[in-house]
Amino acid sequence: MKLHHVLVAIAVALSFSLDAGADTSQLRVRALRQARKIARTTPQPEVSAAKNTNFDGVWGGRYVYSSRSSSCGTRLTSFDFRHLLVTKGSSGYLSTNHDGDFRGRSRDKGRKWEFVKGVSVGGRPAGLAVVYQDLARNGNSASTGVAVSISGGCLLSYGANSIRLAR
Repeated sequence: MKLHHVLVAIAVALSFSLDAGADTSQLRVRALRQARKIARTTPQPEVSAAKNTNFDGVWGGRYVYSSRSSSCGTRLTSFDFRHLLVTKGSSGYLSTNHDGDFRGRSRDKGRKWEFVKGVSVGGRPAGLAVVYQDLARNGNSASTGVAVSISGGCLLSYGANSIRLAR
């Protein structure tokens, strides 16, 4: 099976959302914690302390699978992504080419953005989180992490240094 087919199958599987229930809320929290951890470990030179907090725009790059931070294996070791991030105050909107749309927030005045939702993977409930943080001084790159927490204990983690493609 080609990598492209696997990527399409995972993207389709992750695009089916579930109602926000008690079961998926724990999975979403677990995915969010993992995405935060992955975004922190992505190297980012020349990070602005607090002045540059404008993440709005189109971001892109390639997520790479983190076997150290994942509890289950996958054939999908990396995939290209494109994200549209729009913010207003502490609320944000993220549209992705791989998992649909997210609503999210920033609790630290725009220095880090967190997007979480419940999804279904192979018919099992899962939580999916995307985190953006560590915006470079020039505003053209940032650390990002994505994590999927699947019911039954499986956790998949991907990290990337995202590049701003357009403002």
